[in-house]
Amino acid sequence: MVDEPVLKHGWVNKPKGMLQVLYERGWIDPTKPKSTYLVDDKDDKLGLRSMVARMPDFNSEQTRLQYMGTKLGMVVDRSPKYHLEIAGEGVEYSWAPIVLML
Repeated sequence: MVDEPVLKHGWVNKPKGMLQVLYERGWIDPTKPKSTYLVDDKDDKLGLRSMVARMPDFNSEQTRLQYMGTKLGMVVDRSPKYHLEIAGEGVEYSWAPIVLML
C-alpha cells in the first residue's frame, strides 16, 4: 500500500474571476457570504460587473492575447478578461477573437 500525499489545490496557474479580483482590491467584505454579491446590479445594489467597471486600470489593461498580438504586429479585438463561466451570456458566440494584421 502506498501513501499518497493530499494535494492542496490553490490559485496557481488558474484564472481569477471577478469576485477574487475585487476581494484582492478590497471591494469585497470577507465577513459576508459570497452569495451576497450578484454578478449584475439589482435593486440599487452594485453588482460585480459594475464594481469592476469602476476600476479604470483594470478596464484599460490588455489581455495576454491582446499583448501578444500587439507584439506580433496585430490588433486583437474582443477578448474577454474572465473565464467563460463569468464572462456572461453569449460569450460562446463572440469568444473567437478578431485579429487584424497591421
